[in-house]
Amino acid sequence: MFIKLLHTLSAHRFIPVLLIFLGFITSINSFASEDDIRRRVAFKLFRATLAADMKLTTKISSDNTLHLILVYKENKVSSKLQIKDFIKRYPLDNLYKSIKRIPVSIAFISTSELLHPRFNRWEKLAGIYLLDELPEKFLQNISRSAIASQIISYSPFKGDVEAGILGGLYVGNKVQPYINIKVMKQSNIHLKPFFMKVIKRYEP
Repeated sequence: MFIKLLHTLSAHRFIPVLLIFLGFITSINSFASEDDIRRRVAFKLFRATLAADMKLTTKISSDNTLHLILVYKENKVSSKLQIKDFIKRYPLDNLYKSIKRIPVSIAFISTSELLHPRFNRWEKLAGIYLLDELPEKFLQNISRSAIASQIISYSPFKGDVEAGILGGLYVGNKVQPYINIKVMKQSNIHLKPFFMKVIKRYEP
């Protein structure tokens, strides 16, 4: 219910509903594991973070679309099954049909493809989301490329924001969007003031 509201509300009504949503997640924190909360919440807050990007319209590609990539480990059978399960749990046509009325296109990409020297799509992207926990060297490579391309990188996994990913999820007494302020500034990304009021800051 709350996710549907976040998807459809106009900007001036977004912040109170986001606050209610985060409060709702806080209320379930007492009986849900941290991993469960991360799985259920992070991908939906990725969308909210993208919507809060004040330069989002500059990331519209030549086909008038926002291109997002979801990154998984090597192209194995287990990964394919994981993608199918992910799509089943998060109907992309409903959640990510558009952001701020801008059409969205999503592609699933393996780490080997993403980090290949010939991968040349960084400048055409609006955001990147990690589906799997990755080694720190991979995180650093992704972080550097995302910073250079001035796009939002996002991960649901504990420790990734501290490792250089721009956004994630903080699970403590309450659940908050978690933002690496240094990476945000290096990426020349400016998030809307209302969003900055509800985040947990990581400032190395």
